[in-house]
Amino acid sequence: MEENNKEILARHTAEHAVEIEKIKQEHQNVLRDLKLRIEVEKEQWMEKQRQIQENKISEREREIKTVLRNERDKELELVVNKLEEDHKILQEESATTLDCRVRRLKDKYESQIDDLEHINTTTQSKLNAMKERVTELEADNIKLRSGIKKFEKDIEDIERVRTYNRGSLFN
Repeated sequence: MEENNKEILARHTAEHAVEIEKIKQEHQNVLRDLKLRIEVEKEQWMEKQRQIQENKISEREREIKTVLRNERDKELELVVNKLEEDHKILQEESATTLDCRVRRLKDKYESQIDDLEHINTTTQSKLNAMKERVTELEADNIKLRSGIKKFEKDIEDIERVRTYNRGSLFN
């Protein structure tokens, strides 16, 4: 009877070992599939985020350009309107007064134009700085992606060590 129990125990032990190995293999397959799916989803997400950021930056650049163009046009329109008003006044004045007035207005508007050109230059500098910042952010993004890949490799190495250690425990 004891011999019979030993045979039954041995048979069950063998069946369980096969079953355990089958479950381990299924687990490894599921784990590998999940890792692959996560990697694909992560890449898709990162690409989507990059596109979103690029779209936001492009949209913001367009908005800034439009605002600057509109402001410039308004300022120019104001300058033109002012010049037209002043011209009417100047036509009514005498020739001597007219020459003096024209000189003063010319100096005044040249200064305003210089100011507008300065504003335009400043705005262009800010735009260039923003572009440089975008370039820096893209470089940071590349570094972060590299760090993520290294981290994932470290996780894979740890999983291999765990799997090896588990295998050593059962041997």
